[in-house]
Amino acid sequence: EQNVPKFEAGVETATSKKSTEDVKLEKIYDQMKGVTAKLREGLEAKNASLGPVLEEKSEWEAKLDTAVTAKSLIEDTTARNRAQLEKAQKELDQLDNFKAEKEEELESSESKLEESKARLPVAMKEEKQEAEREDQLKNKYR
Repeated sequence: EQNVPKFEAGVETATSKKSTEDVKLEKIYDQMKGVTAKLREGLEAKNASLGPVLEEKSEWEAKLDTAVTAKSLIEDTTARNRAQLEKAQKELDQLDNFKAEKEEELESSESKLEESKARLPVAMKEEKQEAEREDQLKNKYR
């Protein structure tokens, strides 16, 4: 029991000290409320000014996506066209070879025709001579 008044005095001192500290904390809290209110206002202002920037960023990203898609389509089309061109070039090369072969055949045929034309008068003359000889033989053996 002798310690009770001592404890009560200690509790009273602690309670008084706590009240003093609570007042200090309230002051700090009020100061912080002011600071955080200012920071919140600044943050809201920054977010508000960030809105148009984000919107513009979205627009640019959409444009970039469109450009990337267009680039892909162009590359795909170019690849297909290149393949078609290569195929057409091979066919053209084959046609060139075929044409060259036919030109060689034509030259050969023309050369043979010229030789035949050149031999024709000789052959006609020989035929005429042979016909005359045949007639002579017929007349002789009749």
